[in-house]
Amino acid sequence: MPFEDQEKCRCYGSQAVMCVEAVVSRKDYPTVNLEVAPRQGNEMLWDQKIVLQMSSQELPLLAATLLGYRMACEFKRKEKGINIARQKENLFVRASQGTILALPITPGDVFKFNSIVLNQLMKSSPCNDRLMLVALKGMASFA
Repeated sequence: MPFEDQEKCRCYGSQAVMCVEAVVSRKDYPTVNLEVAPRQGNEMLWDQKIVLQMSSQELPLLAATLLGYRMACEFKRKEKGINIARQKENLFVRASQGTILALPITPGDVFKFNSIVLNQLMKSSPCNDRLMLVALKGMASFA
């Protein structure tokens, strides 16, 4: 799929912006990239972004958190990471790679974010949509 046709959504905070993008990994499974960049006024500093691609093991954990089956999830790499936590009125994203970037994600953006994540999961799962939700709920209790 051409880069410009990939599903994505952007979420904006006052100090940072996040892009969730549907991609196919080098190992050929559907997943998402989470990109968090600093924001200065109306300028998004994408050249300073923190990028994490979800593994096939991480993508269901992310979906379970977005659906409310888990309260939080954290994804770490050598020198960077992203933490996503449910709060009363939104999600809160905290990304770090030397510096810390943080932003709230509104319910409307959570819907778009989760739609992309679930769509990518469905592409590689034998489950229909109802079974997918049951499987995510059951998995969430272990993680």
